[in-house]
Amino acid sequence: MICRPLLGDQRLNVREASEKWKIGLMVEISDRVLTKKSVSNALSWWVLKSSEGRTVKERVMSMMEMAHEAIKHGGISAQSLDDLIRILTKMEF
Repeated sequence: MICRPLLGDQRLNVREASEKWKIGLMVEISDRVLTKKSVSNALSWWVLKSSEGRTVKERVMSMMEMAHEAIKHGGISAQSLDDLIRILTKMEF
C-alpha cells in the first residue's frame, strides 16, 4: 500500500499501515507533489532491498483472508452490520 499523507489523521493512518500492520510504505513528497520517481525509488528499495519488503505479500494475503472471513455471511462484520440495521429500524424519528 502506497501511503501519501496530506491532511488530518492521514499521518496516523500511514503509521498504522506501515509500522503496525507492516503493509504500507510512506512515500516522501516534495512541494506536495507525488512523482513517479519518488514512488519508484521507494518501492524498489522496500521490495528489493529491505528485509521487510520480502514478507509484505504474506502479510497482505493474511489480512485479505481475515477480511473475507469478516464480511462473509455470519462473519463479524456482517453481524455488526445486521446489529446496526436492527438498532436503526427500531428507532423512532
